[in-house]
Amino acid sequence: MKKIIFLIVIISSVSFSSCRKCANCSYTYTDEYGVEYSYSYDEYCNTKKDVENFEIMVKNQAEDLGGTHDCDIE
Repeated sequence: MKKIIFLIVIISSVSFSSCRKCANCSYTYTDEYGVEYSYSYDEYCNTKKDVENFEIMVKNQAEDLGGTHDCDIE
């Protein structure tokens, strides 16, 4: 019985940890006066889907300002 519980715990921890992703994102844009600005977000860790949505949000923010974004997802 202890072996079964131990096996379940190991499988669960491996399964859930592999679904967690982290992203380090930033964006850069230039304003109407030619001044360049950069903004970096804190590391964001969550499920793969949430991290993908976070990257989309950063991309949209950069595009709204006429800039570019960069995300490193681990």
